Amino acid sequence: MKIRGVAYYPEAWPRERWDEDIALMRAAGINLVRMGEFAWARFEPGEDRYDLGWWTDICDRMRRAEIQVLACTPSAAPPAWLTSRHPEVLAVAADGSRPPHGIRRHYCPNAPHYRERAAKVNRRIADAVRGNPAVIAWQIDNEIAPEPFLCHCEVCAAGFREWLRARYGTLAALNDAWGNAFWSGDFSDWEQIRPPRYRPSWRLDYQRFQDVSFRDFIQGQAATLRAVRADWTVLANLWVGLNPIADAALLNEGLDVAAYDGYWDCYASREHYSAIWDLYRNIAPARRPFWLAETGAWNPCRTVADGRRALRPWAFEAFAKGAEAHIFFRWRQSRMGEEEHPAILDWSGRPGRTYDQVRALFHEFHGLEPRMRGLPLPQPEVAILYDYDTAALLHVTEGTDGGTPHNDHVAATAAALGRMQVVPDILPARPGLSLAPYRLVVLPSLEMADPWLAAALDAFAAAGGVVLAQTRLATRDRNGKFLTDPMPVGLTALFGVDVRERCRVERRHRRWSDPDARVAVDCGGLADGGAASVAGIGVMEMLETGGACTVLGRYASGNFSGAAALTERAHGRGAAIYQGCLLEEEATARVLAHALRRAAVAVPPPTPPGIEIIPRPPFRFYLNHTDQPAGVPLIRPGRALVGSVESGRAALEPFGVCVIEEDA
Repeated sequence: MKIRGVAYYPEAWPRERWDEDIALMRAAGINLVRMGEFAWARFEPGEDRYDLGWWTDICDRMRRAEIQVLACTPSAAPPAWLTSRHPEVLAVAADGSRPPHGIRRHYCPNAPHYRERAAKVNRRIADAVRGNPAVIAWQIDNEIAPEPFLCHCEVCAAGFREWLRARYGTLAALNDAWGNAFWSGDFSDWEQIRPPRYRPSWRLDYQRFQDVSFRDFIQGQAATLRAVRADWTVLANLWVGLNPIADAALLNEGLDVAAYDGYWDCYASREHYSAIWDLYRNIAPARRPFWLAETGAWNPCRTVADGRRALRPWAFEAFAKGAEAHIFFRWRQSRMGEEEHPAILDWSGRPGRTYDQVRALFHEFHGLEPRMRGLPLPQPEVAILYDYDTAALLHVTEGTDGGTPHNDHVAATAAALGRMQVVPDILPARPGLSLAPYRLVVLPSLEMADPWLAAALDAFAAAGGVVLAQTRLATRDRNGKFLTDPMPVGLTALFGVDVRERCRVERRHRRWSDPDARVAVDCGGLADGGAASVAGIGVMEMLETGGACTVLGRYASGNFSGAAALTERAHGRGAAIYQGCLLEEEATARVLAHALRRAAVAVPPPTPPGIEIIPRPPFRFYLNHTDQPAGVPLIRPGRALVGSVESGRAALEPFGVCVIEEDA
């Protein structure tokens, strides 16, 4: 790991402590600090009254200690003098209220005065350190996204109307795109349109508008910094991964590196985060390594045997999947307890077990860095397509806590492949997408599939690739309206199926996610030796094949009993597989295994649960995410750079790591 860092808040601690902190950082192998994102009130204690002596002082001390600086623009937390004099910079909730001063990310990204003040303070703090070689990069804001809510102020309302005019041109076109004929929803004047509470298309477009607003806010700050020094690396520390609250790829446009913020087994499972690594190396500019710009130094949410040791395989997993920076939050716990996030030091500032663990991890990475400098990114043979519009639509219509049938299935598919030791790429489904490097492409509940994608999939399969679609494919337009052509629209010929009916798998008064809501599916056609009857869940579709494809599975109970549920059609030198219903975990793995075999993707032998194997030639990483020891046969022979090999097996202690440099 080239960059080994920590978030540091020198403004919160006496200057007399700074040198001691810096010495401890150096001893721990830390070579970068992230500073400044919440310090606006200290940078500018009054309007146009700046205090930057402390800022240049701490950056100079880092330079002398040979520690690099990731400086941050402070727009995540505006000062009280700004919010009290200009309350219009604060976001407005749907009920018309504004949040109080003292929290964060509660501003309106479109407020002209806020953009003006952010540009001014950014220019001053950047100018102050432009000649300091320790300052190598800038982070825009912090965890920037529409949180705690989408702003509903008059500036946003007016901006939304202008955005809609540019998008649709006329009210007639907008009314048609949104399907406003129902419920007498037609607009007759642009001024009637305000930030929405109802109607999926309206809400989806407002989310798109806010995404563009945040992107423009980010790019405006980036332009200010680049005007000071063009060689600075500029990034945004985003917690938005597969969560459809914002478009991660859009927010990263124009930046130099994609950076993510995630905490091991805290806000999501490890497997979910693993899927995000598969996404972030593909939204980075020119598919370059990404940064893990914020993560916890221990696990605050679980009672695992050792929540500190568990961070070691987590860090190696991120590196194996393409991370070049690992930055812990934070150096020392806040005395006020605003956030009790995992810190390297507690309130006392004394090194303890966490410090020792971080020091051991960072020194281990430091020792490996010369051997792994310039290591090519993983080159998977499997791609999973992620469509933000699909996820965002389902988020506003049927999702909860960021989960929807699309992004949940993307993560679940990546996790299922990971348990088979197959690393996928997760690709934003956007024009210009190249499928040529892959053998298998998976479409998890991809409700929006444009003609360009249909053409790309057709060519991919004709050239020998395998496409696997997991229900709900190509059913809606980009505004969320259901299409009227046979589904999957534009893809019926490729898959050889026509979806004649669709319904939820549910019992009366029960949601589709209820574990008791399931149907039997006979998958004997997979011919893999598994049980013929498996459980179908979620949404199921009745497939009509017309003899154009092979039926691999049929419904054995429920409303569609006897109808095709899983099909395969040869197409050119490849194949197209359609899965008409969601399947439980074991059955999903069987279908994926069938698709992998059909695509001639090699699958390593099974490993115990919690054991992960990641190839990144010429190295292979064997990771134990459990508190039990394990011995795993090597996929290929080689020598251990980390860990040990016994009788041709990677000897993994609890939360152990073995890195093998494989023989040519």
